Amino acid sequence: MDNKQTDDAMQNEDLFPENVIVLVDENEEGRPFELIGDFDFEEGSYAVVAPYEPETEEADETTVMVFKIVDEDGEDVLYEIEDDDEWNRVVDFWNESAESHDHH
Repeated sequence: MDNKQTDDAMQNEDLFPENVIVLVDENEEGRPFELIGDFDFEEGSYAVVAPYEPETEEADETTVMVFKIVDEDGEDVLYEIEDDDEWNRVVDFWNESAESHDHH
């Protein structure tokens, strides 16, 4: 009996692993995203995330999103990239660095 309770508690802690963050959308709804990576580029820092599906325990890496990391009062806050030119440069940079990591 005792073991089962311990297992349940551990499973609850594992519901959102450390690399999962919750982002709030314009409807004030929180959705979990898995942090794929982060990097510095030009004048800013950026985070790459993908929707997290607890049922499958894997991120949907086909829907990868990039956000700008802004330090607000000592906390990192993620913002959508509004500028199309900045978006294209950041995505190109991420794709190039991802490709270079894939080739050993």
